[in-house]
Amino acid sequence: MRVALLSVRESCERILAERGTGRARLHVMRTHPMLQSPAVRSDADAASYRSLFGSLREHVRAYITKQLLLPRQEITELIRANLRAAMWFGIAAALLFFGVIALLVLLIALLALLPREWLGALVFALATGVGVAVLFAGVRSRSLGTALLALVAGLVIAAIGLAAYLFLPELALAAMLVTLILIVGGALCAVVGYRRLELRAPERSIRSVKETITWVRATLLGRSGS
Repeated sequence: MRVALLSVRESCERILAERGTGRARLHVMRTHPMLQSPAVRSDADAASYRSLFGSLREHVRAYITKQLLLPRQEITELIRANLRAAMWFGIAAALLFFGVIALLVLLIALLALLPREWLGALVFALATGVGVAVLFAGVRSRSLGTALLALVAGLVIAAIGLAAYLFLPELALAAMLVTLILIVGGALCAVVGYRRLELRAPERSIRSVKETITWVRATLLGRSGS
């Protein structure tokens, strides 16, 4: 019996030596568990542990990959949703723009119902005021060329107002009055914005950089700031 077991063991070891694979070893371990040597059992355990850790590593890698892809997918969905919202905002802005145009047309039509003399007087007075304002701005520039240009522009604007008062019908006078009002309002807003504009260097940042340079020269380089 012992001789038979030894012969079977020798044949199994010969098969393992010939095939040299973990599958043959596992086959021997399953079919002849009593014939396993400690080396065979340790190799099988190592193979099973390697398989377990390899599977665990693959699962962890797949989990990390999914976790990295999730924010990208959410950002893509947010961008698509915001693109749709931007499209609707664009449509709303276009409709509001056309609504403002329609409101201006309605305002012009209502102003055209006023007597022509009133409309002509308003247009002439507003045009003359714009011309005087342009001339005043040219004089304040303290430049002869700018002052002459402002004088010519002011005279042209006043002449246009006078011609409108004399020759244009009610509808054209109403349209010109609305146009002048919008131009004057835009010019006033531009002047106010220009006066509140702050064009200066970043003084605090420059002072901080100078202090840092002085400290580096005095502390690290051993130089005194001049």
